[in-house]
Amino acid sequence: IILESKKITKGQEFTVTVSVKNNPGFSYLEVTPNYSEELTLIKAENGNLISDFTQGKQYVWVSDANVTSDGVLMTFTFSVDSSVEKGNYQVGFNVRTCANYDEESVEFSITNANIEVIDFVYGDATGDGSVDGFDVIRLKKYLANYDYDTEISTVDTSFGADANGDGKIDGFDVIRLKKYLANYDYDTGESTVILGPQL
Repeated sequence: IILESKKITKGQEFTVTVSVKNNPGFSYLEVTPNYSEELTLIKAENGNLISDFTQGKQYVWVSDANVTSDGVLMTFTFSVDSSVEKGNYQVGFNVRTCANYDEESVEFSITNANIEVIDFVYGDATGDGSVDGFDVIRLKKYLANYDYDTEISTVDTSFGADANGDGKIDGFDVIRLKKYLANYDYDTGESTVILGPQL
């Protein structure tokens, strides 16, 4: 059971997907969720793996036959207050009971989610914690609606809009962000172009 790790910014709402991989087959699963007190749980929703889901202090899934496929068990939606300190916070499960239809115990290993809270991400103009094409669109709108007399734009951006880290939001940030995305490797999760101040 793998809980998705995330890097998020303060004050953000975010989801954690819980997936089952290399499923040995089970028909009953009961877990107790646990997560750092700095995270506020907004909702927990069932995934597509088992339709019979009950939540209270524990989360319980029941099937009339062994479920052997891999898939999404559930998703959490959390928020983190803007006053929370930067750092790493955990989301996990304690498995109380897991059994197959033959009433045999089933062992699952749990990979907890690490939620890294940061101030902001360079290049993240929308403030959603990720850098993607939506940030280019937001930056272009910001600049197109910027008033040089008042030094205010009618379009909001997050602190991360300063993609090159020079303390200003301008066309150079759009160029840096486009280069970053054009050179992004989705397999490694890295780009050959660096966002933020250059060393």
